[in-house]
Amino acid sequence: MNKLELAFERLRAEGWYCAWGLPCCQSCAWAEIPFEHEEGPFIGKEVDLEKVLFNHEQDIEDESVWDDVGENDEDEIVQRYFNMDEQRDSVFCFDGSKKGVENLKEVLPIFEECGVKVYWNGKGDSRIGLNWT
Repeated sequence: MNKLELAFERLRAEGWYCAWGLPCCQSCAWAEIPFEHEEGPFIGKEVDLEKVLFNHEQDIEDESVWDDVGENDEDEIVQRYFNMDEQRDSVFCFDGSKKGVENLKEVLPIFEECGVKVYWNGKGDSRIGLNWT
């Protein structure tokens, strides 16, 4: 388990919905958030949209994969695009409302404890960057 996976596990224990590589863009990804938690201790309970952290496909695309792998090896492309072990950092989406920002600030120590570096201005109008190398 890498540092980000460990942080996600800890966040889920606090009732957060965390996801890696949701479809397409931010708008499409928000539409993919389930109504109820599908894993963790809150399974079956309603997802609180003010406790959501995710990135999407556009956040984790790496165009150099096409140069390294080529168009014909779809399995390798999927593995490298969507495997958080292949990446070292990403920006993530969250609810930028006042309560969403407060919730995120409350769990920032979890990232530190898990060895994940945070790059964020503490405001709801910017996304949070995480580095788990």
